[in-house]
Amino acid sequence: MEKGNANLHLLDRYFGIPLVVFLGLFRIIKRKIKPEFKPKRIAILNISSIGDNILMSGQIADLKNKFPDAEIHIFCGDTNFGIVKLIPDVLAVIKLPLTNVKESIRLIRSQPEFDLMIDFGPWPRLNSLYAAFFKAKIKIGFKSKGQWRHYVYDYAILHSSQKHEIDNFRALLEPLDIQTRLMPLLKVPEFSSGLKLPYVIFHPWPGGYKSFMKEWPKNNWLDLAEKMSNIGYEILITGSKDDVNASKRLADESYGILHSIAGKYNLAETCSILKDASLLVSVNTGIMHLGAAMGTKIVALNGPTSVKRWGAISDKAISLSPQGHECGYLNYGFEYHLSRVNCMELITVKEVFSAVEKQLMSL
Repeated sequence: MEKGNANLHLLDRYFGIPLVVFLGLFRIIKRKIKPEFKPKRIAILNISSIGDNILMSGQIADLKNKFPDAEIHIFCGDTNFGIVKLIPDVLAVIKLPLTNVKESIRLIRSQPEFDLMIDFGPWPRLNSLYAAFFKAKIKIGFKSKGQWRHYVYDYAILHSSQKHEIDNFRALLEPLDIQTRLMPLLKVPEFSSGLKLPYVIFHPWPGGYKSFMKEWPKNNWLDLAEKMSNIGYEILITGSKDDVNASKRLADESYGILHSIAGKYNLAETCSILKDASLLVSVNTGIMHLGAAMGTKIVALNGPTSVKRWGAISDKAISLSPQGHECGYLNYGFEYHLSRVNCMELITVKEVFSAVEKQLMSL
């Protein structure tokens, strides 16, 4: 589901709010978690982007540590299906056809009753609509300011724009008396890419709504590549199948310094490639979070994206943001009407190259 799709916003607000309020009437009496509560079947709902699901993976591990005998089922969409398959300790991954609400509800209703259902989505009423149709003894989800979406949950956890999303996710587990703070965790199958070591990865391509607002200018990537050309590392460009042509053009304009591998590897294989990389230079997007989960050294370029809310969760990351400007305003990810400047252009090649040198010298 695109966070900034205008039509979905209208549908979500003018149809979603009254429907969620109505469905919430069927759960006026909120059920309480008793001290002896030990769920055997747990449903997780997260239809958000790749980055959100990577951040959520630590909380799946928290749940499994707390309830080792529980079966965990994750309900997701097509966009995040691949990354959810890499989360450990998940018994089943159910892909919902998000554009077909009736079929999604049918799939949800076809499941046996769950002891616990947790909705990791912070803003769409679509999440709450789906949550209402789960057969579950206890339901936990977010109460987000101005969203009017929390009525279907037994425990509505306040979502905060003042802390990182991983801390919001951790707060969802507090009613279960889970206080641990595990980091994102993915299971990566054995894979040999055959790529020549050592190498550095450039990932210039953000995803989602108005992705161009999160792009660093092409000439900056070329200037950075030129500055790095004598360091002795192969420099590879990653990207999805949709990024193949743009990656090839960027590589062609670098006169042999950059080499594109965009579209050549699936998500699991990309995990291994990131794990073996000496450094990842990336805009703030799912690959940045994937690199952080793999323990890769990162130089992250953040413009409109708030580092406080969506920065790389890693002690091996250097996060660069424009200073003294009206940037870092993205909270849920679609608030581009708050933009006053082209934030990415304010991040200079000089400061990025300085961060790259610092990271490579610390290897």
